[in-house]
Amino acid sequence: MGRHIHFVSFLRRSPWGGSEELYSKAALWLQQHKAQVSVSMKWWPEAIRHPRVSELQNLGVEVSFWGGRYTFLRSWCTQGINRVIQLIGCFPPIHTMAYAVRDADLVVFSSGGNSFPSDPVRTCQQRGQKYVLIIQSVSEATWPRDTEVAEWRAIYQGAEAAFFVSRANRESTVCQLGFDDPKFQVVVNPNNASWETPFTWPADTERAEWAFVGRLEPGHKGVDLLLRAFSRARWRDRAVHLNLYGNGFSEQALTRTKSMLGLDAQVTFRGQVSELDQIWQRNEMLILPSRHEGLPLVVTEAMLYGRPCLVTNVSGNAEQLEDGVTGFLAVGPTVDAVDEALERAWIERHRLRDMGLAAYESIRNRIPRDPVHVFCELLLQAATAPEAEHSTNFSEEFIALKS
Repeated sequence: MGRHIHFVSFLRRSPWGGSEELYSKAALWLQQHKAQVSVSMKWWPEAIRHPRVSELQNLGVEVSFWGGRYTFLRSWCTQGINRVIQLIGCFPPIHTMAYAVRDADLVVFSSGGNSFPSDPVRTCQQRGQKYVLIIQSVSEATWPRDTEVAEWRAIYQGAEAAFFVSRANRESTVCQLGFDDPKFQVVVNPNNASWETPFTWPADTERAEWAFVGRLEPGHKGVDLLLRAFSRARWRDRAVHLNLYGNGFSEQALTRTKSMLGLDAQVTFRGQVSELDQIWQRNEMLILPSRHEGLPLVVTEAMLYGRPCLVTNVSGNAEQLEDGVTGFLAVGPTVDAVDEALERAWIERHRLRDMGLAAYESIRNRIPRDPVHVFCELLLQAATAPEAEHSTNFSEEFIALKS
């Protein structure tokens, strides 16, 4: 066996998400190329675990679970206790999660955001283990408190590399940390669309169809902004229909919002659809009015299918498309901005096919054909690189912070 690479996922709110694609596919690639691979992820009941977990196990990847069946109860109790501690202000907060950090040549910490639990990082430092960070999404509206910045800086300074999925996420984190480093790198997430997908276009119908694809979580994906913009009077008699694909913890609330806004005839919730062909055979454009992002997989996938995208100018949304050429850019995550971009798309609807073809060609010049292979080579370089000079200093600083 070659080098031992251990992946730790910090995803807690759902069994799977876009943040899991990069590390899980990297684990599969490395296992198939004779590395020793193990994965630690949050425990979920078998009935709702993602199929990728079984795929990892069937190929020989050792999968362990942190948390456990009583995670929710412990988490709820811990939040209450920490709230009391915060009010009293004389004890450090307590932690309940054991993230199962294995002894390996390289530990890969994967997070949906740019903050990381300190305990598993400290474990790596006490063992003298190398680690890298994967940052899948950054909210420009969320900053670390002054009491947290020193710990953030120590975690990033001690890493062999920090991998961001968009330039905007990297820039935001650098600003929040107050320092830059060449080891902060931008990588490309894998996606579920085939590079060989031929360019096709939906059949002409009396009514155009546009699609939102993503989790039904307004605080992240901004679905409410789309519904509120689309409820304005001028859209009532226009021959366009919105299809919302996905599920999430606000699905019922958004269904009520749709009805309250009088959109039952103009908007349809299609649920979770695993086959991308089913989405893009009928829809002419992707709409993603996010409030924050990394660089959304659905944008890359839509462009690989030859569809223009309408996105908000947050995080990495704007990095793959050109406004007015391969899509439409709303200046910000507001109802007015989304409405203005929708209006431009309606006015330019006769150009959507040409824009889709431009997107189809453009995206193939922007991303590697096999981003997982590229990423795995970076991981293997980190695993075999000489010890960094900062490791000892970081360990001393970190232990001082935690003592």
